[in-house]
Amino acid sequence: MISHNRILLVVTATVVAGIAGVIWAPQSVVPFLGFCGLICTSLFQLLKQAETAEKVEEAAGKVEVVRQTLETTNRADTEKLDKIHTLVNSGSGVQKKIIAIALRRIARNSGDPEDIAAAELAETDLEQHNRQQAIVDGREKEKLDIVKA
Repeated sequence: MISHNRILLVVTATVVAGIAGVIWAPQSVVPFLGFCGLICTSLFQLLKQAETAEKVEEAAGKVEVVRQTLETTNRADTEKLDKIHTLVNSGSGVQKKIIAIALRRIARNSGDPEDIAAAELAETDLEQHNRQQAIVDGREKEKLDIVKA
C-alpha cells in the first residue's frame, strides 16, 4: 500500500508541475490543469482507500477479540451448566431414593395395596433415574477421556 506521505508528495509535485506548465506554456493551461486535477483526484482516492483499509483491519481485530471473548465465555458457561446439571441430578437421585425407602417402609407396615403400589412406583422411578444417570455419567467420562487424550 502506498503511504500517505508519498501520495501527498506526488500531489504536491503535480501541483508544482501544473503551475510550472501554466507559466511555461500558457496556451495549454486548461488541458494541463485538467490532467493535474485527474492525477490529484486519483491520488486522493488512493489515500481514502488506504484509510478505509486501516479502519477495516482495525474493525476485524476488534471482531476477533469479541469472538474469542464469546468463545471463552460460552465454554465457561457450558462448564458451569454441566456442573449445575450434575448437582441437580445428584440431588434428584437422593430425593428419589429417600422417597422409595420411605414408601417401602410405609407399605411394609401398612400392607395396604395402594401403599405397596406407590412404593413399587417410587422404586421403578429410582431405577429409571439411576439407569439414565449411568448413561449421562458414561458420556461425561468419555468427554473427560477425550479431553485428557
